[in-house]
Amino acid sequence: MAARGGALLDPGSDTNGGTWSAIDAWTTWAWATHDPDGAWELFEKSTLKSHAEAYPDIWYGIWSGPDSFNAHYHERPGETFNFTLTAMTDFPIMNSNRHAGPLLSLIKMAGFAPTAERVVIDPLLPFDDFTIRLPLIGASYYSAEHKGYYRPVADGEITFAVRPPNGADDPKLVVDGANTKFAMDDGLIVFTLDAHAGSTIRWIIR
Repeated sequence: MAARGGALLDPGSDTNGGTWSAIDAWTTWAWATHDPDGAWELFEKSTLKSHAEAYPDIWYGIWSGPDSFNAHYHERPGETFNFTLTAMTDFPIMNSNRHAGPLLSLIKMAGFAPTAERVVIDPLLPFDDFTIRLPLIGASYYSAEHKGYYRPVADGEITFAVRPPNGADDPKLVVDGANTKFAMDDGLIVFTLDAHAGSTIRWIIR
């Protein structure tokens, strides 16, 4: 994504038309709130896998990469910029945005959105079935069933607000094997649980 131009920057490089992993991640997240299909397409195109397939002869950009790649119309497409003040070609790998950006996009499209009041799971993906497992939280959606887990890092009450799976017309909530009461708020199933650090809370909505 182009951020700004500059007289000293080649067209299609750096902030004059280059692609930036950090900006791709924010754009994918925002786009998913309006057009999940378009956001997923951008997510796939912004991965190292996609870049490696497009530019297999450039050694960086395969298992790691720089902050920014040159655009396809640059004289060195798929490489990175070389500007006197920030010679990215000197250090073209190990940029954390290149790895963290797609993870952020995926987490947000999976619907994980913690707030001060609750932990929200409200997917923004263009398909119904998926599974994502993280050290702190995880969720699966398939058929007419949703499974989730959360591993608290502190004791206290935690409120969850979870989008039920498609097909669950009369949803039921089971937490740690027990039927559990819940409320509905804007289509989300809302429930509050006692949390204990080091434990794992597991629930099913079907």
